[in-house]
Amino acid sequence: MKKGKDGVTLYSGGTGKRILIAEDIEINREIIREILKQTGADVEFAEDGEICIRMIQDKPVGYYNMVLMDTSNADKCCGQKFSRGYK
Repeated sequence: MKKGKDGVTLYSGGTGKRILIAEDIEINREIIREILKQTGADVEFAEDGEICIRMIQDKPVGYYNMVLMDTSNADKCCGQKFSRGYK
């Protein structure tokens, strides 16, 4: 696990697949990490939707194989901005 700055955490699994998850609750991140650890994917967490959008925009198109954000994390950046940010 690499604890990054600006609300970003990375768990590396080594398969080359990348999943980005916006989750603001620490215990939920731990549960999600344990479940997704079985996939072998690299899992990155953003502490809110705004950070998640910034992470997507800072990477080349297709960098993340999957992005998960619940509606409470989309509050700061709204769902439409999220869909526009990842095309």
